[in-house]
Amino acid sequence: MKNIEVNIFKILLIGVTFSIVNSVHAATLFSDNFNDANLSSEWEVERGFATMDNGWVRLQGSTPDTRDGFITTHEGSNWSDYHVTTRFNPLGGGDDWFNSEIAFRVQDMHGFAEGTYYQIFIFTPNAHPGFPPNTVSLQKFSDGGRVELALFNLDPGILNGTDNTVDIQAVGGNFDFTINGTPIGHFHDDNPILTGGIGLGAIWESTTRYDYVNVSAVPEPQTYAMLLLGLGLVGFMTCHKRETVV
Repeated sequence: MKNIEVNIFKILLIGVTFSIVNSVHAATLFSDNFNDANLSSEWEVERGFATMDNGWVRLQGSTPDTRDGFITTHEGSNWSDYHVTTRFNPLGGGDDWFNSEIAFRVQDMHGFAEGTYYQIFIFTPNAHPGFPPNTVSLQKFSDGGRVELALFNLDPGILNGTDNTVDIQAVGGNFDFTINGTPIGHFHDDNPILTGGIGLGAIWESTTRYDYVNVSAVPEPQTYAMLLLGLGLVGFMTCHKRETVV
């Protein structure tokens, strides 16, 4: 009888473990390493110019009438909770801003600074004097205007002027930002934009390159409930075995 009980628990444990492994590994919503000769058709050039550059996509703003260089995914309108990870290389040029612009929850982007989306402006240590270096500005855009939600001042050494990796997590109205492995800020929006794609850009006539971008879904709450169930079964099996030995 005890052997039958143990076998049943083993089967349950295997089943739960299988479910956990397959659900905890968050689904990839979008990925691009920019190794193709041309920009993927999943991107749209919203402003400026986008050219391929040996495994990077090079974004550059154009005239003062257009400003900025920006590309957005056109198949992300229904994405909700997700991580965005990308690597950027600020090249300066033009007005030498040495920056990065990353947009998320993009529902619409058109014209200059118009549409509905969130965006972070990252100004590196080499940023133009017109903007404070080592800062990250979180802004919210909606047709008719934009507002700065938060300004994060970074300690020297977190950002560099040549190569940086950025991670953005958007879950409901909660946003967390990490640069080069260091958490740099959290913000909660009481009236959030809940869905949308992503965008990559360079401010005004300057140039910024992006190497790799990945968007992955944040595991849903039931995933964590399943994980706790699995851990509970492991604990029960351990106690059960000890009782059996005694």
